[in-house]
Amino acid sequence: MPRTTKEKLSIFYWYHSLIKWILHFITGRCELERLCYNIKCRVTCNLRIENSLRNSNSKLLNDILTTVNVNVDSSVQDVLNTKKINAEKSLVFIDKFSKSLTQICGYIDLIDIVEKQKKITFSSENKEHEDKLLQV
Repeated sequence: MPRTTKEKLSIFYWYHSLIKWILHFITGRCELERLCYNIKCRVTCNLRIENSLRNSNSKLLNDILTTVNVNVDSSVQDVLNTKKINAEKSLVFIDKFSKSLTQICGYIDLIDIVEKQKKITFSSENKEHEDKLLQV
């Protein structure tokens, strides 16, 4: 999701960007790499990766979270290319990021399925609806 002008004028936005740049300069790793290497709790890691992708300036990375039925392998390659991450040196990152992205995309797909099911109205004339109601 692209940033609005109001967000770009925020002091926090510039402070956060400066901190990210300093950390990237010192460690030589992008934010996604630092998240995957440093956070042990899977849930926390997934939440922060999702926030990082959502707040990214790259439209390609934002689209990973808005697209349903994402191909995880191609998305990982897109991230590696966009962030200029060396795949041969970052095998641990690729493994952890792939697992996180699979969970994040699975959750997004589940939400999409539930939203589609919510829109279906009940019809007593439809035998399938009656059967599902009896199962519940």
